[in-house]
Amino acid sequence: MAQLSWSLASQDDLVEIGDFIAKDSVVYAVSVVERLVSAAEALPSSPLVGRVVPEYGRHDLRELIIGSYRLV
Repeated sequence: MAQLSWSLASQDDLVEIGDFIAKDSVVYAVSVVERLVSAAEALPSSPLVGRVVPEYGRHDLRELIIGSYRLV
């Protein structure tokens, strides 16, 4: 099974997303970040979930839409 690793940029993005949403609702910010993390953590066991990223057209590069966020 593949292993998930978070780049520093993706970790920073998660923090920024959480901080941005928390300006309006800390509870919703936590919920959104948890949904993003959960979706990403499921990928090693299901690497072909989601659709092929249209601008790259690579079968091994997929995207998930979680709320209004794109996980590639």
